[in-house]
Amino acid sequence: MAAILRTLGAAAILGVALPAAAQQGGVLADTAKHAPAPQGPVVVTPATDQARGVDAEIRTALFDLVSNKPLAALSRLQWLSAGHSVALTDKSEAGERSREDLLFLLAESYYRMGLSISFRVSAQQLLLMAPQGRYAPLIQMQLMLDAYRRGDYATARAMAAKMPATPDAALADFVGGLAAYQTGDYAGARAGLAKVIAGGDPAYLPYAKYMDALATMAGDTTRAAAALSSIAPLAANSPSTFADQVRLTASQLAYQNGRFDSAARIAAQVPSTSGLAPDAQLARAWALYRAGRLDSAAALFGDFATRYPYLPGRDEARLMHGQILLEQHQPAAAESYFGTVGDSLGAEIAAMQKMNAAMKEAAQALVAARTAGAMYARAAATGKSLMLAPDAGAEGAVLVAAFSGTPAPAHPDTMAPRALTIGTLQTRFDSMAPPLPAGVPRRLFYSPITNPRAFDSAGAGAQNLLGSDLLDAVARYRLQNATQDHVMRVLALRNLQALITEGNANLTEMNKQIAMTQDSVAKMGGVLANARGKVHDALATQAAATQKAAALNVQKLDSVKASLGMAASPVDADILTIERSTAQIYQQMAEFVAARADSAVGRHPAYALRDSLVVRLARAKTLSAQGQQLLAANGALVTAELARVEAGESDEMRAARQQLAAADQQRAAAEQQMIALVDGELRGRAAQLVDALKHSREAADYGSASAAFFNVIEQKAAGASGASGGSAPAPAPER
Repeated sequence: MAAILRTLGAAAILGVALPAAAQQGGVLADTAKHAPAPQGPVVVTPATDQARGVDAEIRTALFDLVSNKPLAALSRLQWLSAGHSVALTDKSEAGERSREDLLFLLAESYYRMGLSISFRVSAQQLLLMAPQGRYAPLIQMQLMLDAYRRGDYATARAMAAKMPATPDAALADFVGGLAAYQTGDYAGARAGLAKVIAGGDPAYLPYAKYMDALATMAGDTTRAAAALSSIAPLAANSPSTFADQVRLTASQLAYQNGRFDSAARIAAQVPSTSGLAPDAQLARAWALYRAGRLDSAAALFGDFATRYPYLPGRDEARLMHGQILLEQHQPAAAESYFGTVGDSLGAEIAAMQKMNAAMKEAAQALVAARTAGAMYARAAATGKSLMLAPDAGAEGAVLVAAFSGTPAPAHPDTMAPRALTIGTLQTRFDSMAPPLPAGVPRRLFYSPITNPRAFDSAGAGAQNLLGSDLLDAVARYRLQNATQDHVMRVLALRNLQALITEGNANLTEMNKQIAMTQDSVAKMGGVLANARGKVHDALATQAAATQKAAALNVQKLDSVKASLGMAASPVDADILTIERSTAQIYQQMAEFVAARADSAVGRHPAYALRDSLVVRLARAKTLSAQGQQLLAANGALVTAELARVEAGESDEMRAARQQLAAADQQRAAAEQQMIALVDGELRGRAAQLVDALKHSREAADYGSASAAFFNVIEQKAAGASGASGGSAPAPAPER
């Protein structure tokens, strides 16, 4: 009985272990069977929101403006204003705000670039749209500044009088005072400048005091001394250029007040490197002359004529040098000097009359270098022409405040005004590229304009040329962007092509690893199959032995029961029943194991994992093949697209190139128009200069004749004195 139990015990233990193994194998099989199929990437397409897109574009344009990139801002804004956004036609409050913002930033772009006409058009459109909007005060301020820069002083003054206290009252009062000064209303000029002085704005305070002194003297010439005392301290703590301007003006005031020594001393404080050095030297020479210091005056006049032959005062300085020689009783030297000056003037007149071809070349060079406007600078020779900063009234902080609807800063960070001097113009002419043609007299560029209408025509031509330059620059900028986009697209396609190649190589390597694993699994499968047969046979043999032992036990128990018969006690009967039931249970268990031996072996982890691995390897191989097919298809698409992109320009590039060609034609036409204006102006100035040279030559001839006359008289006087034996020199003749 114990042997039977030991035999059944092994089967029972195996039978108990089988469900656990089956459960583990079942889970793995389930995992392989019910694993979710791989899904493609989920593509999320955001909802279109044009209003937010337009707002982002406008804010980017504002950032470009504040970052001093007006060309980028203008390109973006012009693209929006050309109708590329439905949101701008929306009748809602947001659409209205976007249209105001767009017009405002367009106006600011034109303003910063100096395109006066386009600025005024955009500004007037904005004021018509929102006359009381948040941009109105700033736009009105800039319109006032634009009017002043164009020389429309009456309009500038009228607008300054109506300007509200914000955003920059000091600038409005300052420009209003300057405009009044230009129109001859010196009392009005002082009233406007007094507000600036009372406000104490550091950007305009010294210039306001300076112009206030000039207005004081201009309104009452008897107050020249008071004006001199008020501006003299301004040179102490001012920038060098403005300090030199103050010194020059102080010298001129002292001269007008009869204080010639002071005038010469103050003018000498202007350094030779200053842009106002020529004016200061000439002022000093005249002051020394009036003070009776003839030697020093003659030296300064002569040095001025030699150092600055291109300035209008050159001939006067040369004549004054000869005049001083006469006054110093040097008729022989004066006669020789006047003769040299007359010959020089004659040669210059003859050369000027042969400059027809050079005039056209000079005009072309001036226009090509965009320096023609320097020919029309007003009051450059006097040093009293103030230039405001290009972004005056449109500083970055001011634009941001206006855009956000917050108060503008009290003192925006802006450049102080500066004087337009002869030195400024000389620097511009000397740095021209292409340079001026050789032989063209520089004097023409510093001569006064022929008539006021020439200034207006040049201003209109310059605006037209600037507009065409801007149009060309925007077209070139867009072509550059389109070209960069094209290059980036080619690079992106090449990178994608490289990624596809790399992915295909990775899948090929993976296929090799899968094949190696499949070979290993196949080899392992033979070993497992052999072991499986042995395990199956052992299990079946043990189950059969258990069945046989159980059946034998049942027979023996039935025989014992029969032999005991009625002698068996109830306890014996119960024991026999239990034993027989146990034997039958073992018999059933053995039958169960025998019937399920194959499935039991199959549920063993080794076989279950082997089967799962085979399934997974097959699926991996299938997915790899599908991936290679997909990569091959994508590679073909990318290669075709790359070939198409590299074969020619994109639609954007072609459109941008066409726009650039049209802009180039428009710019060429504007250049020809400006060249004709400058050429005509140069010829007119040449005619005026020839007349002036003739007058100067007549004066030189007269001076030479006078010197010869006095020379003869002095020689006769000297001869008579020698004949009479006298030793006293003859008195100088009265002149």
